[in-house]
Amino acid sequence: MDEHSSRLAAELKSLGFRFVGPTSVYAFMQSIGVVNDHVIGCERGDAIDRLIA
Repeated sequence: MDEHSSRLAAELKSLGFRFVGPTSVYAFMQSIGVVNDHVIGCERGDAIDRLIA
């Protein structure tokens, strides 16, 4: 998790969203491609890097 997911979770809660926290927000950010924290050399990480480039 990072500061961005914590801030986004807090903002969503202030807007009335329930059952949302930094962990679920971070996982969502990973799933939509905002965060790519695969280990260097990982097959998936390399594929994502090729898509971004």
